[in-house]
Amino acid sequence: MHFFYLKLLFALLFTSVVVLAQKSFSDLYKPGDKLYVYSREGLSLREEADPKGKLILVASYGDEVTVVADSKPRIAFTSSNIPGAWVKVKYHDLSGYLFNGFLSRLKPMPVTTPDTELEAFKMYLKDQFKLQKETKTPPASMYVEYDKLELANGVSYEHKIYEGGASITTKFPVTSFTFQEVFLLARIAYPEFFTEKKCDYKVDQMECELNESTSLALKKDGDFFVVLSGVAD
Repeated sequence: MHFFYLKLLFALLFTSVVVLAQKSFSDLYKPGDKLYVYSREGLSLREEADPKGKLILVASYGDEVTVVADSKPRIAFTSSNIPGAWVKVKYHDLSGYLFNGFLSRLKPMPVTTPDTELEAFKMYLKDQFKLQKETKTPPASMYVEYDKLELANGVSYEHKIYEGGASITTKFPVTSFTFQEVFLLARIAYPEFFTEKKCDYKVDQMECELNESTSLALKKDGDFFVVLSGVAD
């Protein structure tokens, strides 16, 4: 009998952890929290929680907004395949509604181009998350170059260069980040996949190719959201 209750308690605890890890972005902020605009084209601040609501202004990429308490029910909305909701915010001395599908708790990284993205993304991770350990010694002889960063909050970055190609694997714990936030960061870190080619948003599993030899994948793998970019010679 005691064993049955122990199993039931474990199942309930496990379910609670899963539910917590799978909360939507809309459930993770509260009034007073700071959020950041992650749309290169900017994000429309409107008087009402409606895409046809009166436009107040367009907040630029990287702008900071503050979540404001809202007595009205949350209104769901989807844009560019990203499911989200309208959130009431304060932007400088103005108040209005933004679509939260292009908002993130992460401070934004500098806008990159394909020729600057590699170093920019690495430096951003070092700046955003405290570096715990960096390893440049290849774990296997097949690698021509190797670089691994172990960062605070369980984030990691691993760059492998080998005969025939290269790959970069970046991991974000699902308990600290949402798929949406990882996706928005990838749009800035790997712009060529979202400007020249369209990488559609697909929750927990997204894969696309720039060409036959260059690919990008975002997926949930166990306890992590993983961003994997690969290039084959």
